Amino acid sequence: MKHYHVKALDVRKHTFTEWQLEEILERLEMEPDDLINQRSAVYLEEYVDVELSREDVLKAIRKHTDLIRTPVAIYHDAARLIGSSYEFIKKEM
Repeated sequence: MKHYHVKALDVRKHTFTEWQLEEILERLEMEPDDLINQRSAVYLEEYVDVELSREDVLKAIRKHTDLIRTPVAIYHDAARLIGSSYEFIKKEM
């Protein structure tokens, strides 16, 4: 990845604003519940059997940032959920 400048952000240590989450979702072209890692311990303990509104999902993500599926690569106006560095380059973001 020598031609890419990568700024890593640890979602476990960062608190997202509602605006930031909406911006990420818009770039990913996803709904909030699509961004949830349904295998996370928090999800399985607190949310697995709960039906949440869009607003409730955003609140849950802001409260428990480890609910977010990662890594998310954001480049200019695009964003993608990425499995590896190779996939990031292959998608030519």
